[in-house]
Amino acid sequence: MVRFLKYLGILAGLLIVLIIVWLSTLDGKYDTFRSRTINAPAEIIFGFVDDYKEWPKWDPWTEAFGDNMEVSYSGNKNGVGAKYTWKGEESGEGNMETIGSSPYSSIDQVINFLKPFESSSDIYWQFEETEKGTKVTWGMKGEMPFYMRWMAAAMDENMEKDLLRGLEKLDSISVLASQRTQVSE
Repeated sequence: MVRFLKYLGILAGLLIVLIIVWLSTLDGKYDTFRSRTINAPAEIIFGFVDDYKEWPKWDPWTEAFGDNMEVSYSGNKNGVGAKYTWKGEESGEGNMETIGSSPYSSIDQVINFLKPFESSSDIYWQFEETEKGTKVTWGMKGEMPFYMRWMAAAMDENMEKDLLRGLEKLDSISVLASQRTQVSE
């Protein structure tokens, strides 16, 4: 029995070493993004993204967890220094802060996940006027902690559905807001 436990311990140790070696060969960096051209002016779309209190109208996570999520806002209403936090059984816990804002062209944010695991990512938005409307790019980039490097390769696939759904909803409300603006002028 002692011999069996000794071999089991050696095997477990080798497995741990192999996992550490495997993780050290992986690149933990990721940069996943999606774009959509929206038939609305950049000013309107920008407003829905720059003000966290507008996010429940379009963001995919409010759609998925909104009824079971506590949300609070702090800092500025919008732009640099605007912050929001969330907490929920299914959504976990975290916060987001706007750290850069160039009206109608780009927004930079940082998102911190606190529970169920800790990680941080940079969120970026680009708004580019085109002949067909405003090309909106929404992305997330960062680096996974060492023990989670294996997740970096799957980030693009894992985030695709949420990014596309958010851009789809942002498209709907922006086009509607643009039409209302045109009628009132």
